[in-house]
Amino acid sequence: MRVVVAHPVRQHSHQLAAALEAAGMLQIYMTMLPAREDLARWPPILSSALTRLAPGLDFAELPPRRTRSFTAPWIFKRSLDRLSGTTRNQTSETLAFAIFDQWVARQIHRLRPSVVVGYEIASTATFAAARRVGAKCILDAAAFASGLQDERLISERRMANTAVGRWIRRRKAAEVAMADMIVCCSDIAAKSYIAAGVAPERVVVNPLGCDVAWFASVARSAEGAPRFCFVGAASETKGFGDLLAAVAACRRSFPALELHVIGDPQAARRFGARDGQDGIILHGKKSHGDLAILLARMDVLVLPSILDSFGMVVPEAVAAGAFVIVTDMVGAGMIVDDERVGAIVAAGDLEALGREMLKAARNIDQVRAEAQFRRQHAQDWDWLHYRRAQWRYSTPYRQIIC
Repeated sequence: MRVVVAHPVRQHSHQLAAALEAAGMLQIYMTMLPAREDLARWPPILSSALTRLAPGLDFAELPPRRTRSFTAPWIFKRSLDRLSGTTRNQTSETLAFAIFDQWVARQIHRLRPSVVVGYEIASTATFAAARRVGAKCILDAAAFASGLQDERLISERRMANTAVGRWIRRRKAAEVAMADMIVCCSDIAAKSYIAAGVAPERVVVNPLGCDVAWFASVARSAEGAPRFCFVGAASETKGFGDLLAAVAACRRSFPALELHVIGDPQAARRFGARDGQDGIILHGKKSHGDLAILLARMDVLVLPSILDSFGMVVPEAVAAGAFVIVTDMVGAGMIVDDERVGAIVAAGDLEALGREMLKAARNIDQVRAEAQFRRQHAQDWDWLHYRRAQWRYSTPYRQIIC
């Protein structure tokens, strides 16, 4: 079997590519981002400029003959983003994905694979080309079905009424229709596609993982006042407004409680968060290594998302020894199968969120004492386990060509 994996900005696709390569099934892995060794060949001035626009990826686990990069769309996107003064512009992203999609489609005609794995909003032309050469199509869906997003999120409903929003939804609907199989990263994401009318036999769940050893290797140093943290981009989707309201309510009963926000400080400030005020500490964006160090200092991760198909920071925090409080709309909540690991509350339920946070703060000594249990509990969520479980990759892919 020859499998082509094409993802514009990587996400978790390199883990899939590595698993397929180990199984002898990977034909080519394609992305918009360049390999780091390619950047190193450029003159320093050009390499530095390109790195700012298109950070290099480490393809160490994939032989060079298995990787192919097309960086022009990503440079185009980042340039437009800088002109518009934003880091996430739906128009520039969709345009870049569409250009990448057309490029991949042209490769499909030449490569003639057995299976093509594509990603949301970047596979419309790719899947059409795959069908023309008789290849099966697998849509790796990182998000929920559009209907659920529009139902739950004000921002998505507004986007749906714009030209770009309609374009995105047409592309995704076409990809879903052409896909022989849709791979979701959690049970709740899979249910959203089934509720939208996709036949259950076309939907597969492959939960994601994390670098458990990396996060578990840092010695814990949580002490003093209870430290709660939020990791990611503060947004409506992530329930950041609900979190600030819950923190304010908790601090009336437990004024020592701290909330550490790890992510874009500008996004947090738009919700009214101020560094050093009301127990809030803004750390800004952090590298993978710095995040591991910070999580080892935290007692509790809170991810009160309204919608979150997975939430990779959840297993990362558990691997670091932190207790986690998540909503029932966080896909990674499936890791919370023991009360020593964390708690799950209904999305949007401020009272329940505040109650669980206050409970953890008042029992902080017990929370800290159970950190090692959580670190051990996270072992099954390591990327190595994810990749070694070949049935998660090879069995579904072999099924659709039998």
